[in-house]
Amino acid sequence: MIGCVGPPRRRGVMLLIVLWVVTILSLLAYSVIYQTALETRLTSIRKKTVQAKASARAGLAKGFADLQNDLINDLSEEVDIFDSEGDYWALGEDEDNRIDVELTDNSTYTIETVDENRYFNLNSMSATSRPLLEEIIELIGYEEDDAKIVASAIIDYADEDEDPALDSSSGDEGVAYGMIRADNEGQGRVSEDEVDPVVFPNEAYRSVDQLLDVYGVTPELYFGPGTEEAEHFRKAMELGEQARRGESFLIKDRRRRRDEEPLGLRDFFTVSTVRNLNINTAPQHVLEAYFIAGGRSDGDRLAETVIKQRRGGKSRRIDREDAFKSDAEISAFGDLAPLVGPLNAIYPMGVISTHFTLTSTGEVGEVRQVLRVTVRRQMLELQRDETFESRDRDRDRRDLYDQRSRRRADKDDELTVRNPAIYIEKWHPT
Repeated sequence: MIGCVGPPRRRGVMLLIVLWVVTILSLLAYSVIYQTALETRLTSIRKKTVQAKASARAGLAKGFADLQNDLINDLSEEVDIFDSEGDYWALGEDEDNRIDVELTDNSTYTIETVDENRYFNLNSMSATSRPLLEEIIELIGYEEDDAKIVASAIIDYADEDEDPALDSSSGDEGVAYGMIRADNEGQGRVSEDEVDPVVFPNEAYRSVDQLLDVYGVTPELYFGPGTEEAEHFRKAMELGEQARRGESFLIKDRRRRRDEEPLGLRDFFTVSTVRNLNINTAPQHVLEAYFIAGGRSDGDRLAETVIKQRRGGKSRRIDREDAFKSDAEISAFGDLAPLVGPLNAIYPMGVISTHFTLTSTGEVGEVRQVLRVTVRRQMLELQRDETFESRDRDRDRRDLYDQRSRRRADKDDELTVRNPAIYIEKWHPT
């Protein structure tokens, strides 16, 4: 009996061993196949990422070329240099000024160019600009008294002195705002020695987001009332409901048009070193606040009139021919003429844009890469010498721009050549 039982047991054990070996080999094979597939996919994603970034760089090159061609066009046509919604850099294929281009390697790029001169330079705000700041804050929804406090705080945050911009305050700015904060928080009247001062760095804004650090600027004021960004920021920073329930720094409710987006401080300012507001590209809400600050109670109507004028009577862009081409044309425009002096005293206006932010998105399949950069555009004037002229003559045969620029330069000054240059001022994190 024992001899009969042994062999079947051995066969059963061998079968189990074989099954375990087959299972292990199957798992190893599956693991190898999975790892190979994963590495193949990762390699494909890396390749597409490189392609997408290259496409995004091609988009930036297109944007730079458009900015340069705009100046070249002005030179070749021998007209005053001005910028408008109908320029090369602004002519996109949709309402957001975006241009979509498909490349030969199945990749695409989208380039969007926005001039920073359509906004107010936050670092240029001073005591003379305070009426403008107050009007912007009231336009968003603050009461007049709160608007005065916050407008002054925005100025004091970046100016180099310790004196408060508040009309009714003197002494140290931190203490002045600390006493206002104590009163708003219900602490009653406290002495200057007991108050907890508000801290002001007294240095230039490096980003518009820093407005969120200014006393009195709530998420609703910065992002716009009722926006998801304001609610998200309030939750992320663990801001309670106290400020929302308090008597100060609340957005008053007002009826908006169906298509009207809520506005915040971020929609009015830039930290680029622009020196003027371009009347040809500024959006309606910027012009409205600007004109009201200059003394026009019907700033919204005047803003609509200016936009319609610069677009040749069209409700939407684009009409370069009817844009304001010089400061003289602005001064000659009937409704604007009386305001030119007061407006320039608050914040200078003009028709030229010097700073632009380009956002280029490269895509390959599901992979996307975004590059965002702010640049400064400048017309360089180069002095000719004999070597330059000899090299210039050699290029005449193949470079149409050189011929045109030479004719223009020779007419104005035989020793001067003008060339458009693009300087990168800031790469933005994306």
